[in-house]
Amino acid sequence: MSIITEELLSISPNSTNSTDDGQLPSHIVTLMNVDQYLNYAAVIIIMIGMGGATDIAGIKKSLRRPWGIIVCCLTQFVILPAIAYGLAIALDMEPTYAVGLIVQCTAPGGSVSNMLAYFAKGNISLSVCLTTFSTLLAVGTMPLNLFVYGRKWTDAAQIAIPYLNVVISLILTLVPTAFGLLLKYKLPKYIDRITQVCSVVGTSLILIGIALRAYIQPGIFLNSWQIWVLVSCLPIIGGLIGFAASSIICQPCSNRRTIGIETGCQNVALALNVINTSFPPSPQRAVMQVISSLYGPVMAAELSLIVGVYRAFSRYGHCRRCDDAETVKDDVEEVKVGDINAELKMEDVTCKTSETQTVDVGPSDSDGNIYGDEKAYTNYSFES
Repeated sequence: MSIITEELLSISPNSTNSTDDGQLPSHIVTLMNVDQYLNYAAVIIIMIGMGGATDIAGIKKSLRRPWGIIVCCLTQFVILPAIAYGLAIALDMEPTYAVGLIVQCTAPGGSVSNMLAYFAKGNISLSVCLTTFSTLLAVGTMPLNLFVYGRKWTDAAQIAIPYLNVVISLILTLVPTAFGLLLKYKLPKYIDRITQVCSVVGTSLILIGIALRAYIQPGIFLNSWQIWVLVSCLPIIGGLIGFAASSIICQPCSNRRTIGIETGCQNVALALNVINTSFPPSPQRAVMQVISSLYGPVMAAELSLIVGVYRAFSRYGHCRRCDDAETVKDDVEEVKVGDINAELKMEDVTCKTSETQTVDVGPSDSDGNIYGDEKAYTNYSFES
């Protein structure tokens, strides 16, 4: 969905995109629809590329050792909402802003995290698993967190989870990813180029969407500096929490980056859907949408900058020690698995040997010597 709504346009300062009777011009409505379809297209293209960058073995490994998934879900749905509640209390926020903050910080991860994990040389298989599991868990954790932390400012029973939008988010994540995996096995020679193209095109669509929203309503960016500081801190706080928690349980470096990015990237569209579904159209609902509307572009800009800095340092060898150690460890594990498979194969071959067969041949002479065809013994018959 588009992150710009009519209520938000109607109350934002310095708005020039409305007529005298309060109706939106037709070209603004058209641009809002274009923004919505651009969002869908960006998610689909990004997830096709991420499907090409992942593999079935990596997904199985992430599920077989789910500590990364567990710690990410804990940071997203336990620690981060509690921090958001503490910030709202400490800053004495207005109820409308506070509700918007809580809703945004209880949302699961989105497709932007998968793209950033790719550029940060993270674990793409883990990233896809994290996005899928967090979206599934959000069906229960969002109502619970909004009940625990949001009832101070609003009636918790009023909060409604748009389950259809959750299902749409899952479909937009899983179906393109599966298609990307199919391309990987059907077109292995071209999949790296396909992934790169999808990442660039997806990023371009996101940037176009941000520019469209800035044109549709520039007043949304003219909020108070306190709101800007708060929104700017949220992705950094989430990323640091995820990275620190995964470091405590000694996750590989690529997993730490992936979990940090996933925790710092919350699903803006789903958070706005929760607000739109739970509250009737009003200026108050529009104010609730401000934090999520600002969070999207700020999160993308900040984490993209951090990923760019990491890539620059990595290029000159300043961040390679951890990654090289991780690569060596993976190679050792692959060798061990290969040795085990070889031993199992030899055992299987051995089990098929030592079958002795006796062939009856012609009669013998008076001395017992066999004449005619010789008697044949088969002591070993190796089958591969």
